[in-house]
Amino acid sequence: MFLCDAAPKTIDLLHQLYDMPTYCYDSCQDREFREYPDAKRITNLAVKGMRKLTERMQEVVGFEITDDMLWEVLDARKD
Repeated sequence: MFLCDAAPKTIDLLHQLYDMPTYCYDSCQDREFREYPDAKRITNLAVKGMRKLTERMQEVVGFEITDDMLWEVLDARKD
């Protein structure tokens, strides 16, 4: 879940009840970049979190997740 308000305890509960692989990481709140005085710092935080999440997902699914795959998903959110 990216930029979701679900608390880590809720995610842990989903893991315990349904045996789903879960992963939490820090990110910024879902706001417009212009609302942040240092958008580059916020972007770097999100990128680092997504990179770590991608590594974890690759372990779970057993294949490489490329940057092109990530961009395809991010671009799909625009519509």
